[in-house]
Amino acid sequence: MKLINYKPPKWFFGHKLAQKFLHRQKVPTKFIKLLDQEDTQIQKLDYKIKNTKYEIYIKRDDQTHRDIHLQGNKLRKLEFLFAEALSQNAKHILTAGGLQSNHCRAVAAVSKLFNLDSHLFLRSNTNDPSKLNINGNLLINFLLDSKIYLIEKRAQYLSDIEYKMKILKDKIKQNLGEESYIIPIGGSNTIGLFGYIEQFNEMIDKQNIDEFISDIIVTSGSGGTMSGLAIANYMTGSKFKIHSFCVCDNSNYFYNHLEKEFQNLFGSDTGVDTRNFVNIIQCSRGLGYAKSTQDELNFLVDFFRQTNVLLDPVYTGKTMYSLVNLLNDEKPTSDYFNDPNAENFVSNLKGNRILFIHTGGQLGNFDVDKFSEFSLCKTKSNVFNCFGDNVFNIRP
Repeated sequence: MKLINYKPPKWFFGHKLAQKFLHRQKVPTKFIKLLDQEDTQIQKLDYKIKNTKYEIYIKRDDQTHRDIHLQGNKLRKLEFLFAEALSQNAKHILTAGGLQSNHCRAVAAVSKLFNLDSHLFLRSNTNDPSKLNINGNLLINFLLDSKIYLIEKRAQYLSDIEYKMKILKDKIKQNLGEESYIIPIGGSNTIGLFGYIEQFNEMIDKQNIDEFISDIIVTSGSGGTMSGLAIANYMTGSKFKIHSFCVCDNSNYFYNHLEKEFQNLFGSDTGVDTRNFVNIIQCSRGLGYAKSTQDELNFLVDFFRQTNVLLDPVYTGKTMYSLVNLLNDEKPTSDYFNDPNAENFVSNLKGNRILFIHTGGQLGNFDVDKFSEFSLCKTKSNVFNCFGDNVFNIRP
């Protein structure tokens, strides 16, 4: 793989914002090609909802790569972030997330492609590795020989985690004489969001979604995907309504993240209100980050059996669960009553043809800790039966 010269889409530089305000040094000049499927497919979703006037389509960014450890939309960010890391002759990649972080697993996988050392700062309830179940994304990180540092689950990125990563970066330089590159949680910075500016361009230029889509649904865990899509939509005339469903933090956090990324690109004197770019729903958080209710987990099972599309319990599952409930005029979580954007979701839709961005994360389904919460006996169908004499009494 080699570094490739990068230029944003023509509409990006052609917009009056870019011509007058753009900080060109913030625009990446290189990328590397990681996706092995040029345009991830868009399918009409065969899922029955009570309110039949809505059509749901799904963009399969869970299929960005044929290898399971490289799948997911994080590759779009990493095409730009790793290009910058390689341009700086980095030999070590440092990043952070939760124990089952899809982003950290993707960073570990791409690092291995380039023979770089990955260092993952993972939030955990324990600092004792012997108490961890090594499964899901964490198992992949182990197989990829990542160096893992357990940190407090409530550690904040700017005040706690970034500080520790900078200390490690300095120690690596001092002891090994080698450069390190720090990627923020989720890869959500100005360089990374160009992955989603490109995704948006792919959807309007090659897949012509403006001919059959009115609204776009995306999950927000760190805010990078949302920011890229929202900025791109604005710069191409706001043809769609963007709706972002939080799985952590709150709507103000993500509105502020979008504003920060917009200002990193264009400054603070544009007079543009970025809150108009996206409708952010926060009731989808439910019990909190990576915590699921029985109803949410049952939904994952039913959804997969109807559609053959596997969601994950932390990100896409919560978003689709909340989306379907809201379209059916039902309340997905108790947080609904504290979320005006959820109460007004249907009235804020631009139309009835909805595109759901599947960001991946299926390895989260192999987190034993998560599905120990899942009581199979409470599902609608009988999964386990005893094989005995009574099995021969089955009649057609």
